[in-house]
Amino acid sequence: MARPQRFDVPGSWHHIFNRGQRKEPIFSDEIDRLRFLDLLGEVDTLYGVEINAYCLLDNHYHLLAFSRHGRVSEAMKRIDGVYTQSYNARHGHDGALFRGRFGSKLVEADQYLERLVVYVHRNPIEAGISRTAVGYRWSSYAALTQRSAPPSWLSRRALEVIGSPNRAELDAMVHDSDHDHELHELLAQPSFGLLGSEEWVEQICDGRNPATQRSRPRRSLDEIISAVGEHFDLPPSSIRAVSRGRRNEPRRLAMWIAGEEHLCPHSEIAEAFGLSPGSVAVALHRLRSDPPEVPADLKLLMRCA
Repeated sequence: MARPQRFDVPGSWHHIFNRGQRKEPIFSDEIDRLRFLDLLGEVDTLYGVEINAYCLLDNHYHLLAFSRHGRVSEAMKRIDGVYTQSYNARHGHDGALFRGRFGSKLVEADQYLERLVVYVHRNPIEAGISRTAVGYRWSSYAALTQRSAPPSWLSRRALEVIGSPNRAELDAMVHDSDHDHELHELLAQPSFGLLGSEEWVEQICDGRNPATQRSRPRRSLDEIISAVGEHFDLPPSSIRAVSRGRRNEPRRLAMWIAGEEHLCPHSEIAEAFGLSPGSVAVALHRLRSDPPEVPADLKLLMRCA
């Protein structure tokens, strides 16, 4: 039997899930869960897959991810494979841990992103294991509402896309909602792995990328650095130079445009700015909390607004 087609395009959103064989546990203790979270933290740097929300239940998990480069399958193959090896080694098991390949839905953000943020974090409530989302330790909710320190790799891109709700607004969205039966049924359907409007689904099936079609032409890193240098009347070398102990606003701006507006791979950004890919991931995470303002003339020059 042919495997169902996987849909993954650069700049796309995904709901990702998997569960244990015969619905058996995939997490036996805190060490297992922490190991799985460590693996989630690696895939941004390695594959450009940003984890925006997660929930680990005893026998399954849910993720909301943004795929910068269309490499979700590679990321999840690593997570599920390495985690299975780790779990089996710790617990003296052998063979497959999960029921099969991970499940995924490519998601139209305009239609479903807010509902998915709510859906992922309501899982412990719906399962009857926690009265509140914030009271459940093994989800991203407490970190996203700044009630606990977020891991450096947890992205807030999804919250920004849905309007950056504050803590009270997010609490209301998650705790005042009824079970989303329609979304649950749509996520359970195996066909196509697409969740969006008819027009959007048609674009994806025809090989078009709605995310790319809505975006402006992307520039190379050299063009980005040159444009920022031209705006500030600085040579490109000063934009690229590593600065210790002082805040280099032109450099921050160039890195922001490269990573967030033009979705350049972290490895390329790292090479251009004299950093490691891991340092780029941390820097961009911090920039999302305090993003630089892109001047109007530079927006026009870079065609990123």
